[in-house]
Amino acid sequence: MAAAMLWAQTAPFGLLLTLCEGGSTTKGSIGYYSFASNSFVLIDSLYGSGFNRPVTFKVRNDTLLVIDGLGHVLLYNWSTAQFLDTLDTALKDARDIALWKNQIIVTTKTKPYVRVYDLTTKQLLYALDTTKARNICEGILVYQNKAYISMNGYGADSTIIILDLIAQDTLKLLKVAQNPDRIVRYKDTIYVQCRRWTTSDGGLIISVIYNNQLLRMDTTYRVSYGGFTIDTLNKRIFFSDNTNFGAEHVRAYNITNQQTDSLFPGNFYAMHYNHETQTLFLSQTDYTTTGSILYWNNNTLSSPISVCISPRTLYFIFYLDAATAPQTATVTIMPNPVMDFLTIQSDEPIQEVRIMNVMGEVLKVEKIATTQNFTLEVSSLSSGIYLLDFLFQNGKHYREKFIKY
Repeated sequence: MAAAMLWAQTAPFGLLLTLCEGGSTTKGSIGYYSFASNSFVLIDSLYGSGFNRPVTFKVRNDTLLVIDGLGHVLLYNWSTAQFLDTLDTALKDARDIALWKNQIIVTTKTKPYVRVYDLTTKQLLYALDTTKARNICEGILVYQNKAYISMNGYGADSTIIILDLIAQDTLKLLKVAQNPDRIVRYKDTIYVQCRRWTTSDGGLIISVIYNNQLLRMDTTYRVSYGGFTIDTLNKRIFFSDNTNFGAEHVRAYNITNQQTDSLFPGNFYAMHYNHETQTLFLSQTDYTTTGSILYWNNNTLSSPISVCISPRTLYFIFYLDAATAPQTATVTIMPNPVMDFLTIQSDEPIQEVRIMNVMGEVLKVEKIATTQNFTLEVSSLSSGIYLLDFLFQNGKHYREKFIKY
């Protein structure tokens, strides 16, 4: 992969969004570190000096969504970094957010524990019955018109809610291991981080769900709040193990053989894996005065880069370095935004086009017969922001963003 090869040789090219808790007397903040300019840029100071939990940034139709220290869902313009609105001023204690079509799914600590809003109007569409979503809800993963939601009773009611987003009702309640939290996916299989607290009660349990049934529960090591992120290319899940305080490790759970390997030592606060660059981003903090980010690529861990206090959530937006893009090629895509078909025009022969989401996952690959002017069907894609990665016949790449209605 060209991007990964470039990454191994030079500094990364892109922006690393960070959600920072702040210190005991310092407000939290949202900002990004630019690897191109080697600088941290503050977008906004956020309410509260701490956050309920690490949440995932979401970007849809140029809107960035994030949860502040009071559990409010805030909306920013992604292009200008300007604050737009609060999703629902009455909504507090939000735990996580996910997007499906033009809807925002929010989990909370208070009733109703699962709420669904319209992204455009900010209006509440519906909330799950509290006899079904009956306890604190945490992580969310959306796949094939279903939302998999962690319901965490802290030992008493550990369940995955499977929500049918079309029917707007619970499809199934699935009992899993204690304290389910974050959820990731490899192909059709769902992996749930279940955080037990000591090695005597089993440590981290990864509950594996397939075809809406609990397939098995794999015991690994004790896990901290340091992250749970997946590398789909190499079939592994990264997590932070603090079984022995002072001798913490980042480990990788192998999806194929269910074995866990130690990668490198260190006490890391948050982590995020970027598929395009095949790079694991991590953060460290003393919780009071300093905070830094690092990246692990090609089996090498970088030196710490100073950012903000307690960087808890990381999200990397990748851009090709200008040196890797074709210098003379001009590619035109239209219309943009698009509903069904994109018209592509190029002044250099194109060999292949890949459609990717903003996380770098390849959704579709098209081999091009008519090499410079052709049409690409995108009608099956959900609404959102996507990347087109063009491979030219001379081996060079070019990347362009488009928005699907």
